[in-house]
Amino acid sequence: MRRGVLAALVVTAWAACPGAVITLNNQGFETGDTSGWSTVGDVSASGVTTIPTDIGSWTVGPAGNYMGALSSTEGGGVSVAGLETFLGVSSGLLSGGLPPGTATNGSGIYQDFTGSAGDTVTMYWAYVATDYYEYNDPAFAVVTGPGVEELTILASIWNGGITVGDFGATGWHQFSYMLPADGTYRIGFGVVNTEDDLEPGYLFLDSAAGSLTGEGGGEIPEPGTFALLGAGLLAFGLIRRR
Repeated sequence: MRRGVLAALVVTAWAACPGAVITLNNQGFETGDTSGWSTVGDVSASGVTTIPTDIGSWTVGPAGNYMGALSSTEGGGVSVAGLETFLGVSSGLLSGGLPPGTATNGSGIYQDFTGSAGDTVTMYWAYVATDYYEYNDPAFAVVTGPGVEELTILASIWNGGITVGDFGATGWHQFSYMLPADGTYRIGFGVVNTEDDLEPGYLFLDSAAGSLTGEGGGEIPEPGTFALLGAGLLAFGLIRRR
């Protein structure tokens, strides 16, 4: 009985003393640029941004003065293989792990950081689609580190992560990752077109939740959290085949 009580006390004490919260360099893009981050494709620091769609528009606002803004770009960006190379992940992680729809081109951003086991890194994100079924145009997050290579589908139009429907948006959500071991890690984000290189998807990043209003289509899902306890596993969005 005493051993059980002691074990419970140890667990309680550990839960009450979580690791540190990691602050990334220029995490909220308040320098007005993407300094501190590595980028490829159409990536910038942006203030309040209005995204037109075929049936309306969405207006996205930062928590402060600026936020990171990625577009899968129309007729530009880099290939999915190029994104894998840029993010430093295994060949095929994106091409084989993204939800249905052949990914064609997109944009990415990442930052390297050092932390200890139990530390947590958090970013806030919002997704806006200017395309429709069957162009899925997913947004995603990747984390790499000691024994870790994880892919999380954040959002898409019709299959994977939070689905927004034609011309829809997610609102702001939290992505958190707890480090499983001491070491140097990379956190990255991206958004890609599927089936074509037209009507891009948009991914916005910030250190806190901003605002999103408008009526571009679909519905805005309730705010939520994407939390991962690092375990060296691949974390995929729900995939179902047509």
